[in-house]
Amino acid sequence: MFEGVFLLPYCFFTVLCGLPLFLLETVMGQFTQEGVVTCWTKICPLAQGTGYFIIIIQIYFRVYTIVLAWIVFYLINSFRGTLPWATCNNPWNTGEYITEVKPIQHIFQHNIDQLESYKQNLKPSIHPSIHPSILYRLSGVGSRGQQPKKRSPDFPLPSYFFQLVRGDPQAFPDHTLHCLYSNSEELGTVRWELLLCLLACWIACYFCIWKGVQSTGKVVYFTAIFPYVMMAILLIRGLMLPGALQGLVFYLYPDVSRLADLQVWMDACSQVLFSYGVSAGTLITFGSYNKLKNNCCRDCLWLSVLNASTSFVAGFVVFSTLGFMAQAQGVPIDMVAESGPGLAFIAFPQAIAMMPLPQLWAVCFFFMLLLLGIDTMFAGLEALISAMIDLFPGEMRRPWRREAGLLIFCCTCFIVQICLTTEGGVYLFELVDYYGCSGTCILFGSLIQCLAVGWAFGAEQMCNAVEEITGQRPWLLYKLCWRYFTPLLSLVSCTKQESD
Repeated sequence: MFEGVFLLPYCFFTVLCGLPLFLLETVMGQFTQEGVVTCWTKICPLAQGTGYFIIIIQIYFRVYTIVLAWIVFYLINSFRGTLPWATCNNPWNTGEYITEVKPIQHIFQHNIDQLESYKQNLKPSIHPSIHPSILYRLSGVGSRGQQPKKRSPDFPLPSYFFQLVRGDPQAFPDHTLHCLYSNSEELGTVRWELLLCLLACWIACYFCIWKGVQSTGKVVYFTAIFPYVMMAILLIRGLMLPGALQGLVFYLYPDVSRLADLQVWMDACSQVLFSYGVSAGTLITFGSYNKLKNNCCRDCLWLSVLNASTSFVAGFVVFSTLGFMAQAQGVPIDMVAESGPGLAFIAFPQAIAMMPLPQLWAVCFFFMLLLLGIDTMFAGLEALISAMIDLFPGEMRRPWRREAGLLIFCCTCFIVQICLTTEGGVYLFELVDYYGCSGTCILFGSLIQCLAVGWAFGAEQMCNAVEEITGQRPWLLYKLCWRYFTPLLSLVSCTKQESD
């Protein structure tokens, strides 16, 4: 959304929020050797509710398993002889079809008043995660300026995405985004192919962690390392594409005036906290699995550098490909540069469909996303089951109790999420994503943790704990961040997001 201008705020919040919180939560787990709830009894008993708050957040995060199901759906269809989202002769396509995307100004070049009215009335109603090419479809005007006879013109890939998340378009004849959000009471029927993908995802997550850290440690070698292989392949391919330089210039030479936009900074703060996994319980949980004298300061520093470097290199993969897509379509790159689901499920696959051997690159891309998604999901599941074991050690530490408890939880989540596989399930997903898994929750959790540790427990006490377990005293910057900078930035960001 904010192209390369995002890098400076990202680095700023990485230093003042991401790294300090990363170390704080890891130390909390390693020093207490407890999970996300019981660790607070040894640090600040009054703040034990923070652990339960994090558990609730993790339960809400289970909704993202449906996104894994979407990825599996795309991955399976990537093995077809012709990518189904690359053509318009599919059963779910309706109306007229546009394969040549042109800027909005070209569509309305003979009617300036209609263009201004379009921008004011239609564009604000579009969900920001949807690719901008759908804007043309909603305008009701074809790429050559002609009026469609029956329905608004359709685009192959957005139509495929709608078919994926909504099913048969005949269930909702008005095949538009407005219909997507106005039929909240009409969930429709279950998409059985998507339901099977969801089931496969839950089975995979279960067997990744069912034996505890022993099985998780083995799986993570593959799920954490192999995506780098895939990313390297996609990076080399992306840099060889025509138009890649245009995308890299857009990425590395941003409009610095955007730095005056407060929203850029707020989104960077949320992105840093999400990418570092803070306020989610996973860092505390995996920290508790460390040996008591492990040098967590060194580990956290190098992992933070690796995380930031990965995000930076991933930008080269994305923008080199988007530059190719923009050149192939003859549009400015800002017309194809998107974030969120619009990038993963519409913009990037659309670019892949234009490459030679599109099936190969589609498999690489979605397999990489699948591994990253599973890695994130089973880390959250491990945090949940570990918290349950620490809360009820007498019952949960008996033979096979962990496996049975995890199975019951996974089955319950799967049954609850069946509604997300219906034709209108995306509406429910958006509700939970917006209200239950928002950046505000993460920011609030970070704020409470910093107040509890930096002021109630004491930043000096935490520094002493770090020195006790690692043999070296943490930098002064960590102490200042835990006590002042991080809670202040979290409070400002949380307040700004709530006001919006």
